[in-house]
Amino acid sequence: CNYNADATDDDGSCEYAEAYYDCEGNCLNDADEDGICDELEVEGCTDVTACNYNADATDDDGSCEYAEAYYDCEGNCLNDADEDGICDELEVEGCTDVTACTYDELATDDDGSCVYPGDPCDDGDDTTINDVYTADCDCVGEVDGLDEATVLTWTLYPSPVRDVLTVRLEGGAWDNDVEVMVLGATGQVLRSERLAGRTQLDVSDLASGIYFLTLRSPAMATSTRRFVVAGGE
Repeated sequence: CNYNADATDDDGSCEYAEAYYDCEGNCLNDADEDGICDELEVEGCTDVTACNYNADATDDDGSCEYAEAYYDCEGNCLNDADEDGICDELEVEGCTDVTACTYDELATDDDGSCVYPGDPCDDGDDTTINDVYTADCDCVGEVDGLDEATVLTWTLYPSPVRDVLTVRLEGGAWDNDVEVMVLGATGQVLRSERLAGRTQLDVSDLASGIYFLTLRSPAMATSTRRFVVAGGE
């Protein structure tokens, strides 16, 4: 770099450029013009927020990997107040006791909504009294001193159900006055309609969870059955 055309004797003062650079310190080869010579580039992940960030990398090679939402790079929750391994943002409140009538298989945090056989309930019929959940988790009241279950016998299937629920009355025929009500897990009425001779109900619009189906008619006592809606694949 300090060649002297007038010199006749070499005095050992020659200075040379570093490898890959010219005498002005510029790269001889720098395709991406980032000031780092092509021969010295290091490929890797250059994003400091990535789990595999490489501090030595000078060229991003698209290999960056990131933690899933709500988790760190080790797979641990960023927020987990109850330390149950389920991130706070992914917790689902509901009844977590499998022995309860209102058990919700999707629930991760018990919210005190569990009800059990023998607990009081409301079958939606003002003419019944002493409504309670039976051993089969049906909400049953009393009519003129008779248990509803002895007055009206019916079944529904399948449960869990995805799209269509079939209702079958035992020992009798449907009439146009039969009203069917779909109730949520806490007893709120979600839908009310007349069966009008039908034996199938479309429940494809319901989210996954536990529901109750109540039948009522002027000619029959009110009765309630539980069913479960399963989510799609």
